[in-house]
Amino acid sequence: MRAGAILLLAAVLSAGCAPESPLPDSATLPPGVFGAGDQDVSAVQYAEYVFSDSSRTYGDPAAGARAVLAMDYIAGELTTSPRWAKISPEAKIGLLQAREQTRAAIGIAPNARSQAVVNSLIVVSSDLQAGDLAKAAAAVDNPAFAGPPEQTLRRLANLPYIQLANVSTAHAANELFEPENGGTGFAE
Repeated sequence: MRAGAILLLAAVLSAGCAPESPLPDSATLPPGVFGAGDQDVSAVQYAEYVFSDSSRTYGDPAAGARAVLAMDYIAGELTTSPRWAKISPEAKIGLLQAREQTRAAIGIAPNARSQAVVNSLIVVSSDLQAGDLAKAAAAVDNPAFAGPPEQTLRRLANLPYIQLANVSTAHAANELFEPENGGTGFAE
C-alpha cells in the first residue's frame, strides 16, 4: 500500500512539472496590409467576410491570397499575443484548426512557418493586383507551398467553402468586440 501511495505521489508531482506545450507559430504583419487601422481587427474582419461566402474570392486570386494570409496570421496572433489573452480557448483552438484546414485546401505545407506563408501571400496579392502573374507565381515557388505555383494560384482564385474558417472567424470577430476582451463593444 505504501509503495502504491509513493508511486501515485510521484506521478502527480511529475505531472505538475511537465513542460508546457509550445506556443502556436505566429507571424507579424507590416503596417497597412489590411488598411490603416488595427491590423489584428482588420484581418479578422476580412477573413470573416471572405470565409462566410467563398464566391467573394471566385476568380480573384489576390483576394484569396489576402484571405488565406489573414487566416494564417490571426490564428497565430490571437492565440499568442498577450493583447488577446481574454479570447476564449474555444475561439483560439477553432482558429488554429481552421488554419490547418485552409492550408490543406490551398496546398500549404502543414509545417510551414507562418511568417513564410504570410510573407509569400502578401507578395502574391500585391503582384496580382499589379497584374504581374509571373512574380506572383515566383512568390509561391518555395517549400511552404506543396504544389506547383500555377496550382496554388488556381486554388487561391477558387477558394472552397471551409466551414471551420467561416465559423471560427465569426466566433473570433464576436469576441474581439466584447468589452471584457479589450474591444469597444462596437465594430472597430
